[in-house]
Amino acid sequence: MAASAGERVLVAGIPRSGTTWVGRVLGQADRACYVHEPDNHLVRPEAWWAKRELGAYPRLLPGQAAPDYERLFAVAFAGGSRPSLRYTWARALHRCVPRRQRRTPRAPGSAETGTLRLARGLAGHGSGGGGSEHVVVKSIFCARSLEWLAERFEPAVVVVERHPFAVIGSWAELGWSAFLDTDPAAVAECRAAFGVEAPRSGAPWVDRAAWHFGFLSAALGRAVARHPHWQVVNHEALCTGPEAGFDVLCDRLGLSFGTGARRFLLASNRPGKGYSTNRVWADQVGRGRLTPPEQERVTEILSRFPALRPATPGPISAPARAVPAPFVPAPL
Repeated sequence: MAASAGERVLVAGIPRSGTTWVGRVLGQADRACYVHEPDNHLVRPEAWWAKRELGAYPRLLPGQAAPDYERLFAVAFAGGSRPSLRYTWARALHRCVPRRQRRTPRAPGSAETGTLRLARGLAGHGSGGGGSEHVVVKSIFCARSLEWLAERFEPAVVVVERHPFAVIGSWAELGWSAFLDTDPAAVAECRAAFGVEAPRSGAPWVDRAAWHFGFLSAALGRAVARHPHWQVVNHEALCTGPEAGFDVLCDRLGLSFGTGARRFLLASNRPGKGYSTNRVWADQVGRGRLTPPEQERVTEILSRFPALRPATPGPISAPARAVPAPFVPAPL
């Protein structure tokens, strides 16, 4: 279902799945703006405040009340927080907090820091959209609240998928270890919803990463299955023909893939690393970072998830099988 003029667009996916690349290109469409991860508690103090009782990956069901989290996204879909000295100061203070302390929003009732007292008022802090007709918001933390966001704000939803070997390999490369197996509520949800137990305490890193990927993928897949009009984009498939793919995707979303977006897309086709969205497109298809034993272990753990079982990962060189079902990409 194509979006109408003036549409809000929400790009969602698992961390390191290519959501930033997709979101930034869509945000370069004519009369569009891009809002990057308004709910990223690692870098945004207002997100840390809004998620203080919800955790890093909030679980919200349609109909539930979450006023601070809702206010956070209301500002995002209005074009994002307005730049100001106060906001710049709050973000600078937030970055001074050790990253390990920022990984999980604080528990209710714990003492507020000066940064958080300042952040408390930032969740509704104006709009920097500049009158853009279309607003593209991107999140990697909303897999468990995607349907809640869709109900509250009625955006056109784009879910980005990527091969688990590439995603988990990227996590390893960046040294990520803040997985949901340490969250009792997430562990219980995964058991109840998908019948899959979390790795035991002290399990190898690859087991924890694979379970984290499987849990979030299953949550996204379940939401996608209930909303067939959402757009599902496969990262590897998109890399094989980005210009044509984004042209069609923009058309489905009611966006215009004009000269600016095309120029931005072509400029991204160059070497990059880390958090940069610049990558040589051809290198992204068949790019595996895990060892064969690690790949076997990831495949075995993902096969435990009923929603993912019909199509186990398979060769990374085969874009059509890049991510387990139900993530079967709609042709672009």
